[in-house]
Amino acid sequence: MHDISDDRSISVYLLHFDDAFKGKQHYIGSTQTSRLARRMQEHALGLGSATTRRFVRESIGFTVARVWWSSSRDLEKTLKRGAHYTKFCPVCLKEKSPTAQAHYVARPWSPQSERDWPNKKSVGRS
Repeated sequence: MHDISDDRSISVYLLHFDDAFKGKQHYIGSTQTSRLARRMQEHALGLGSATTRRFVRESIGFTVARVWWSSSRDLEKTLKRGAHYTKFCPVCLKEKSPTAQAHYVARPWSPQSERDWPNKKSVGRS
């Protein structure tokens, strides 16, 4: 029988940005564990949350400082409720985290060709 307490299908992650922007330097989010690497790429391209898009527009990269695994998104809500992210952040505490992943450079996505615009309608053609 499957024990739900062993289910680690959700990854809750703490991003530490290279520079503060408007008083913020951290972001906590979550995704399905199977999508974690893809979600980090989305954030780095400016296709993630509104908060991470602001950092990317400013060309501020980030480090995945810590990852927790959980069976639900409740952990994310609990961590956000405290909002003192520096106390969880190994980068701020100058510690090495066994769950730290990688550093991402902010590279805003921009369309390279018409193929990148699947919903684009032709203008002026009859």
